[in-house]
Amino acid sequence: REAKSVENELKKKMAGKINDFNNLLEMSDKELKKVIKDIDADQIAAAIKDLGEEVEERFKKLASPKNRARLEELKNDAVDFTKKKVTEGRKAIFEQWKSFSK
Repeated sequence: REAKSVENELKKKMAGKINDFNNLLEMSDKELKKVIKDIDADQIAAAIKDLGEEVEERFKKLASPKNRARLEELKNDAVDFTKKKVTEGRKAIFEQWKSFSK
C-alpha cells in the first residue's frame, strides 16, 4: 500500500514538472523515442520549428527511418509552418507523452 502511495506521489510530481512541450525535451532519448515513434513527421517538424538545430538533430536521430527522411525533406524544402500547425504538432507529442505516463 505504501509503495503504491509513493508511486502515485511521483506521478503527481512528474505531471506537475512536465507541463509543457519544452519540458518534454528534458526526457531521455529512450523515452522521447518511444513518444515520437507513432507521430507523423509533419507534426514533428512543425513541433520543433524554431527550437534550434540541436533539438532538430535530436528528433531526427530518434525518429524512425521513414520519419527521418521526411524531416530532412521538409527541412530541405524550407517548409514554413503556421503557428497553428506548430501548436498542433506540440500538442500531438505532448498528448502521446501523457498517454504513456498514465
